[in-house]
Amino acid sequence: MAKINDLSNSVLRKKYFDTTFVPENNLTILSVRVSGKKQERGQSFAEQLQISETYIKKENLHLIKMWKVAESASKDHVRKHFHAMLAFIKESQKTLSPIKHIVFSFQSRSNRNKKSARELEELVEMGITLHFARDNRKLTCKSDFPELMMWHMENIKNEIFIKEMTQNSMGGTIQCIEQGMTPVAVPPYGLKSVGEKDTRRWIPDGDKAEFVKR
Repeated sequence: MAKINDLSNSVLRKKYFDTTFVPENNLTILSVRVSGKKQERGQSFAEQLQISETYIKKENLHLIKMWKVAESASKDHVRKHFHAMLAFIKESQKTLSPIKHIVFSFQSRSNRNKKSARELEELVEMGITLHFARDNRKLTCKSDFPELMMWHMENIKNEIFIKEMTQNSMGGTIQCIEQGMTPVAVPPYGLKSVGEKDTRRWIPDGDKAEFVKR
């Protein structure tokens, strides 16, 4: 059938049917998230770093900065390191060398709540690629439906995991309180722990307790 108007290379066709995404550059930030000092000193940090650096080399990305995010990912409003990283990336878009890639070791290291996920999606809409090294997966503004589904399903799974873990933890805390035990392992200054594991209680600690009273 002859075409009256050939739109094979038209802007209209490219906008709606071309799924090829070409990043503006290869400038990259590596985000390594640990939940606390224990993970920072342990294997979590080293493992994430090794996985991510291997991926960066394979993808021929140019690492500009490693951003250490030492905080929980479950509550967006307390993620000061995460928000500082996003602000740094957004500010770079106004320069001649905008950051166009963020590498995470895997998706749960990026976020575990809806608001943080949406903030990352806003970066994607700006032409920034999210990389998940261990999963060998990317999210771009041209990602197809299966890739988007995987992104959303992983976010939901991670959020459910956090909620269940919180409920389990609080369940144990409530049980301890109901049985007259303290749910915290280390007593504050002025008190000391006595008794066995399942019946442990806090009592005043001699001169320290008197000092606290004064």
